[in-house]
Amino acid sequence: MSEPLRTPRTSNAILRAALLLASLGLLGLGAPGCALFHYGYTDPVYEVPEEHDVLIIPFADLTENERHFQSVRGAGIAEAAIAHLEAEADELRLVPISEIYTLFDQTDPTRLDPHEAAERLGAEVFVVGQIVDFRTRNPGMMNMLRGSATLAIEIFQRSEEGDSHRRVWYGEVEGSFPDDFGNDFGEAFADEDQIVIGLMAVLGKKVGRLFYEHDPDPLPKSSFDR
Repeated sequence: MSEPLRTPRTSNAILRAALLLASLGLLGLGAPGCALFHYGYTDPVYEVPEEHDVLIIPFADLTENERHFQSVRGAGIAEAAIAHLEAEADELRLVPISEIYTLFDQTDPTRLDPHEAAERLGAEVFVVGQIVDFRTRNPGMMNMLRGSATLAIEIFQRSEEGDSHRRVWYGEVEGSFPDDFGNDFGEAFADEDQIVIGLMAVLGKKVGRLFYEHDPDPLPKSSFDR
């Protein structure tokens, strides 16, 4: 089994590379002019109440049998989501992911529960989820790389009594990379590390977009808890 993530150093390096690619327009995160074909906006799946702190927990990775605080890919997606929200929805009060790593000095990361982390960090809202599918090539493609992944996501909000968190939304988010290179077949010149970095950036953006109004994407498969 993989070792727990005891520092953010590894995932931060991956995220920096992902954000560099995104800034160069190489991740297919929105080609110039595509808004011309969109009419209206997609509402957030959940509106964060004012004065509520939001914590995005690193994602567990079921494909690698890694828990929330063990997966480099899961941490990379969470960090990409936070970076995207800081840029696009700066009114949200986000708990820095570095605050999670401070808990590792007090608690064995393999025993740290997401609900416990949210309570100890004082987050009224937290996002938790799992990577349920993650692949760097589609079956049947010999030399072309095109990654795809699926996240199962839950959003929790502190109850009015303040003694626990209750689930307010759950659903799935799907992403692929590359998906804006003008073809549906993949990329012959990318290596698998680039595909992984690209997928993390795409998924991070899609997680972030659950929380604010934006140009339409395909709607996530979702359900609401009443």
